[in-house]
Amino acid sequence: MLLGSLDRSRDNNFNLIRLLAALMVLVSHSYVLAPGCDGSEPWHMLGITPGSIAVDVFFFCSGLLVMSSWWHAPSLRAFALARAARVLPGMWAMVALSVPVLFLFSQAGAAGYFLAPETWTYVLKNSTLFFGTTGNLPRVFENNPLAGAVNGSLWTLPQEVRCYALLAVVGLLARWVGRHQRRLVTLAWVLLALASAALLLRAGLRGGDDPSSRLLMMFALGALAYLVLVLAYLPGGALRQFNRLGDYSYGVYIYAFPVQQAVTALSPQIGLPAHIAVSTAMTLLLAVASWHAVESPALEAARRWRARRRPAGGGPAAPVAGTAAG
Repeated sequence: MLLGSLDRSRDNNFNLIRLLAALMVLVSHSYVLAPGCDGSEPWHMLGITPGSIAVDVFFFCSGLLVMSSWWHAPSLRAFALARAARVLPGMWAMVALSVPVLFLFSQAGAAGYFLAPETWTYVLKNSTLFFGTTGNLPRVFENNPLAGAVNGSLWTLPQEVRCYALLAVVGLLARWVGRHQRRLVTLAWVLLALASAALLLRAGLRGGDDPSSRLLMMFALGALAYLVLVLAYLPGGALRQFNRLGDYSYGVYIYAFPVQQAVTALSPQIGLPAHIAVSTAMTLLLAVASWHAVESPALEAARRWRARRRPAGGGPAAPVAGTAAG
């Protein structure tokens, strides 16, 4: 069986892989957010954590699925709509829900909270993503171990959106040259991966880190590629029934951090295992609601629009592929 016969099918395990990755991020964050923890994960001495591995897996999956989406999209407009439908409605719902609810955890007062520039920066940046995000709201979670942080998971999403834009630019330039476009796109992404790897190495030699280069490298090349592909496409049978539930990973990713902070604020004495368990349960409820009430209807609306726009006799509409964003 060839990968080309599988990459447009939804009969795979990517939903489950991304959900597990999102839950790995939740667990890693618990060592910083839960009461009584000093922020040190047991495996941090290895130089890598489950959370950082999970983000790498997200970006590899995104590079694979979004590249497939680009090749099968009939136009740049259809590609952009598919990407926007996957990422933005869920973010808008999360922002609209989190701003009023997290006011209950703020010491700023109504005027100091709702009229503060920080609040509206949170709304505007997180609703557009391309120009960055912010994870802070006025005087929220001031008494938590990680004081003031509302949603530290969002920093990767602008990197994701920029990868989409870069893919679109490279793809458009390649389409202009005709029959060699696939080779040129492949060469361009190999060069981007090598360049990002070089920047990452330079940062490491200087004793620092370059998260943007690391995520671009994962998007472009997909380290862990063999393992993720095997897990995504080969196990079948009852395991595939998970896809009937939905794709909850994006909702888990964008809601977990504020939920964890809220759990800490409401139960300052809660232990780490209970913090993870309660946060996971609450986050999954929000993620399930987000998928069925917001994300899935948005994707279905995008598919209907693309079906209406498809020329007669033009073949089946390309699927709106899932992304690492969820």
